[in-house]
Amino acid sequence: MMRPRKNRYRKNPRRVGGPIHWVLVLLALGVVLGAALGISCLFCRAYAALLDAPLLRVKSIEIRGTVRLNRKTVLDTLGVPKGTSMLRLRLDVLAQRLERLSWVKSAQVALDPSGRLVVMIGERKPVAVVMGARPLLMDEEGWLFMEVKVESYMELPYVTKVGSRKPALGERVPEAFLEVFHELLRALKGVSGLGVQFVSEILWDPLEGVSIYANPTGTRIHLGNGDFLLKMQRMRRALREVERRMGAAALDGLQAMDLSYPDRAYIQGRFQKGQGV
Repeated sequence: MMRPRKNRYRKNPRRVGGPIHWVLVLLALGVVLGAALGISCLFCRAYAALLDAPLLRVKSIEIRGTVRLNRKTVLDTLGVPKGTSMLRLRLDVLAQRLERLSWVKSAQVALDPSGRLVVMIGERKPVAVVMGARPLLMDEEGWLFMEVKVESYMELPYVTKVGSRKPALGERVPEAFLEVFHELLRALKGVSGLGVQFVSEILWDPLEGVSIYANPTGTRIHLGNGDFLLKMQRMRRALREVERRMGAAALDGLQAMDLSYPDRAYIQGRFQKGQGV
């Protein structure tokens, strides 16, 4: 009896690439995806639980380094209410918010493990009021960072001219002027009895140098460029000589002095006696 012959052209459905193979592959992929989704859901729930965990909440905010800025301004700018989850905070973004404040030169924000948010602020130090289109505060590095009223900062020098153009808010004054300005302040502080209060106005020209108006008489004093300490000392000697020759009342008639020369001082005024000095 002859056995039926197998059809050698008939394909095995279990072969690789066959329909059963692909069904098994799809089932395996479904299991893997389902497991991945399940794990993702677990992680999401765990992360949500961490966000709500009382141990990871901001309990207090400490602010360091402020002199002009008040605490309320800093807190309002941060926008971090008490009880906020520490995991929701982006410390770099918080620091950038603070650095948009006019008074803030630099800011750092850090988290303490105890739940305290520590804010460290480097404030700008105003050194002068500079007249642009409006009066502007200038910091130590020469940046014009805030519009102000002159009468609110009478303790600071008042600069009414910086070169040939009026500076604008957000600009930096020329480096040459900044060097001259700081040298002038050192000279004023280095002469006994003068100080910053001696000057009511400062004018600077890159070619002609510095001129100041003195308090309280309004005398214009041209200093030129450099050697301000020596020139201030020469000014004191010249004023003493005026007082010796003409009396103390003569100082009230003093209108102008030119100290830009290395070895002499020129004095102009309305004096009762016509003696030269």
